[in-house]
Amino acid sequence: MSIVPVAFNWSGSFDGENNGSQYGYAGIQPKTAGAFYTGLQSVNNTWTGPFSLVLGDNNVVTTYTARQFMEFSVNLSKLGLDDARLFGGDDCLMPFRRVIVKTRASTSFTAELKDFVAPFDFFIAPRAELETSTPWICDTGSVSHIYVMNPIPTSVYQWSTPNGHIIGSTTGPFINVDTPGVYIVTQQLQAACSIYATDTITIGSLGSCDVLYRNLIDFSSTYADRIAHLSWKVLDNQLANYFIIERSYEGDRFEAIGRIEAIEQLDGKREYRFADNIPVTDARYVFYRVRLVQHQPAELVSRILRHHLSGKTDFVMQISPNPARDNFMLRINSETDIDTEMNLYNQQGTSVMRKTIHLTAGNNAYNFDIPHNLPGGYYLVKARTADKVQTEKILLLR
Repeated sequence: MSIVPVAFNWSGSFDGENNGSQYGYAGIQPKTAGAFYTGLQSVNNTWTGPFSLVLGDNNVVTTYTARQFMEFSVNLSKLGLDDARLFGGDDCLMPFRRVIVKTRASTSFTAELKDFVAPFDFFIAPRAELETSTPWICDTGSVSHIYVMNPIPTSVYQWSTPNGHIIGSTTGPFINVDTPGVYIVTQQLQAACSIYATDTITIGSLGSCDVLYRNLIDFSSTYADRIAHLSWKVLDNQLANYFIIERSYEGDRFEAIGRIEAIEQLDGKREYRFADNIPVTDARYVFYRVRLVQHQPAELVSRILRHHLSGKTDFVMQISPNPARDNFMLRINSETDIDTEMNLYNQQGTSVMRKTIHLTAGNNAYNFDIPHNLPGGYYLVKARTADKVQTEKILLLR
C-alpha cells in the first residue's frame, strides 16, 4: 500500500489476519468518477431454474430468497487492471486467462471459506480446426468445401495454399476449392492482432474422373446396424469388366473388400449392389469407393461416400460438395425405412430435377448427377418424407 497506483486510489480500508499484518484485503476505488461495476440480485421467490438449488442442510428448493443469487461485472479498465492498458495499449492482449472464485462467511479476511470454484478458463478462444466432407476430389470438375469446425464471429480467418486453387474469397470461416492440394488457415482474434492459431488440411486427388462419371451414375449407400448397402449404375454395361469395392476408415488408405463381375452379354444401363458387414472398430467414419475395371480404358475410380459409424449425422440433411459443378452427394438420417422424393428447385420455384430414393433406418448417402443444361446459380434441394420436409441451398458453378 506504499505504492501509488496509476489508475486507482487506496480507499483506506484494510482487513488482515491481525493488527499490522503484511497481507489481507485492501479496498480500492477508481480515480475517475462514475460506477466501475454493475450488479443484479434476486428478490424473494425468484425461480432457481430447472436444476433447483441445494441448500447447506441438503434441502432442495425451487426459489431463491432475496439477495441469495447475484450477478455482477467489474470494469477492469476503469480500475487500471486491464492487461491491454498495463502493457502498452495492445487491444489484442487478453485481460485474464483464468479466474478463481471464492466465497466467505463475511467480508473479514479471517472469515470461514464457504465455497471455492477454480480455476476455469476465461477468454481462452478455441483454436481453429479444419474439416471437410470431401477429402478427395477429381483433378478437374469437382469442388470441395473446407470449413472451420469451431468458428468465432470476432476472429479473422485467412486462407492460403501452396499448390491448390481457392474459388472466390480467401477470408472467412470457409472456402471452396476445385484442385487437390494443401490448404492452410490462419486465425487472428481481431483484425489487427497477430496470428493466434493455424491449421492445415490436404485434399487428395482421385485423378481424372470424366469418363467414369459418364459411365457410372447414382453411386449411393445406406448404413444401419453396422451394415453398409452400396449401389451404383453403369450407363454402358458392355464396357465394364468387373468392379472392386474398397473401404477405408481414414478416407485415404483404401483396401479391397469385394469384387463383382459385370453381367455378361447385357448392354445399356445396369444396376449393381454390394453389402458390407463392417467389423467392430474404434473409427468414427467409414469411407467407400468403387473401382471400375473396363475394357477401355482399363481402370477408373468413383467418388467417395462417407458414413458416421454411430449411425448419426451432424445434420439431418447435408449436401456436399457445396458449391457443386456436375454432381453432389446427399446425406440424410432416417428413423425408419421410407421412400423419399428429392426435388431440385431453381430460383423461380420450378422443379428442374426429381428423384425418388429409398431411405433405410440409419445413415443414407446418395450421389446425384446435375443436368448439364442447368445454368449456374443458387438452387434449393428439398427432401420430403411422410412427416417432415428438409431443405438445403446449393450453389451450382458453371
